[in-house]
Amino acid sequence: MSDVVIDANVAVKALVPTEQSISLDAQMVIWARQGTTLLVPPHFFSEVLNTLRRKVVQREITLADGDRLLEDFRAFPAQLVSVPRPFELAWILAKEYQLSGTYDAEYLAVAQLFGCEFWTADKRFLRQLGSQRPDWVKSVASDGT
Repeated sequence: MSDVVIDANVAVKALVPTEQSISLDAQMVIWARQGTTLLVPPHFFSEVLNTLRRKVVQREITLADGDRLLEDFRAFPAQLVSVPRPFELAWILAKEYQLSGTYDAEYLAVAQLFGCEFWTADKRFLRQLGSQRPDWVKSVASDGT
């Protein structure tokens, strides 16, 4: 059994079909077979809910779809982790990787503290990391970006 940290983008892509869904679905099956625990920091849940609501407001999905996705999200296999003062490490990592914000850095901090991989579907974040991207930061995108 192993642990990985996932970000809200991974959960949203798992809930709402996109071009990345096939590779993500395959990865989710691998994780399930391996008994992998999907670790998330506290703001993960707010990020997913906010994204789903934004998709409804922007009419990317219907309100009924949003309600159904919220129900699906209740069963999403993410485990909340609590680490003492993760914001301090997030701040350090945001500076180190020259990130414009700290939300993504909190995921990095949890992965670093737990010594596991961090998986994201956020292409913008991956572009920000650029050549500084650690080998333990993985992409669910089929093109590996």
